[in-house]
Amino acid sequence: MKVFNGPGIDYLTSTVSTTPHHMKDVQIHYALKLVPFLHYIDVVYTSDSVGRPSNIIREVNGKNPDINGGYRGSYVWLIPIWTTRLEDAASGIQIVIQDKENENYKDLAQGARGAYRYIKIHTNYYATDVITEIGLYRTSQENDDPCNGGRWQFKTEDINSKRGGDYLYLVWNKSSI
Repeated sequence: MKVFNGPGIDYLTSTVSTTPHHMKDVQIHYALKLVPFLHYIDVVYTSDSVGRPSNIIREVNGKNPDINGGYRGSYVWLIPIWTTRLEDAASGIQIVIQDKENENYKDLAQGARGAYRYIKIHTNYYATDVITEIGLYRTSQENDDPCNGGRWQFKTEDINSKRGGDYLYLVWNKSSI
């Protein structure tokens, strides 16, 4: 196997040929795979599980992806919105839990009693590492950390903090660009 190296190009091939004279124009054709970056997360409410959108963020172990699962209130689903524009890419995610309603965000605990829960997406125009993969992680174990030796690099605070039941996290991986 031979390797052709050029500015920004590494190409493996079984043959490489050259010409003994200067060539005026060289055309190189290539195809790039667009990498999707997380832009934001939409929160969608339904009155039953049958109305679940098909493009939700999945629970990584096949468990219930309903954010409000086990509580009263609406069925709450998270929809990842992707972009190929690096300047629009998310670099972090934060869960905000507070006693007062914030009309700028959609409540993750819609219809359930207790504190309001929101997702805040962080973007950084100058970020060199952005979110390229996302999931939900639901566990009954307090010390079960999906980032400890698992396939996930980062996680949020517990979405269900101070309301009991399962521990629930958004988990994600970043890629350096």
